[in-house]
Amino acid sequence: MAISTFNQGTPLANTLVYQSDGTSTGDDGILTSGSTVFSIVVDNSANSGTGGDAYTKLYNGTAASSNDPFMVLFTYRATKRTYAFPEGIYFSGALGLRCVTGAATSNTTSPSSDVKIYIVGNKP
Repeated sequence: MAISTFNQGTPLANTLVYQSDGTSTGDDGILTSGSTVFSIVVDNSANSGTGGDAYTKLYNGTAASSNDPFMVLFTYRATKRTYAFPEGIYFSGALGLRCVTGAATSNTTSPSSDVKIYIVGNKP
């Protein structure tokens, strides 16, 4: 699992985050407190067959499996999905995320293959 952050100099967003392998291990502090997310791309094309669906869970703070997610993005197996938020989604706490195979808050099963996640946002 690797997180890469690229600072951008555009009026809409100044940060592109790329998670090359979204898993059930929580990634905390992806964007700092007070950040806004404008789009998220979830590439679940490497997972197919039964159990290949991915649930990307966004947290307004710590991405622990005991915490309720702020938002859950479903991506069907063997697909790539773009979620656009033209007005932006504001995170008062630092953005955290996890990627699992079930919708339940307590789910800790990682997808069997890499799920790639791209986030375009604006951090203060």
